[in-house]
Amino acid sequence: MRKILLALLVFATSALAADFTGNWAGDGLAQGESHPLYFVIKQAGANVTGSGGPDATEQHPMQNGKVEGDKLSFDVPVGNKGMLHFDLAVDGEGLKGTVELRREDGTVSGTVALKRATA
Repeated sequence: MRKILLALLVFATSALAADFTGNWAGDGLAQGESHPLYFVIKQAGANVTGSGGPDATEQHPMQNGKVEGDKLSFDVPVGNKGMLHFDLAVDGEGLKGTVELRREDGTVSGTVALKRATA
């Protein structure tokens, strides 16, 4: 009986997890400036791969992508500018969260709002 309950709990938890696969577009706001964002996300279980950038034509590969329930986190290196770290969560039909630009000389934080986009 215990094994059946555990199996049902695991199934229910995985069924509640969000599916982030697809294209997402929106804006990041940091230091009073708005920056366009565009992501191509591929989810396989708890792992996430894909790319991100300011638009569909300028994309950088994602790193360290993971899903935990309705939360998504990943990094996007931006050349010599540093690393962008995103922590996002489902918000209605979109995603909202935070972004940090991590550089050698410090960190700049901001907010992010995304909606599903067409390819």
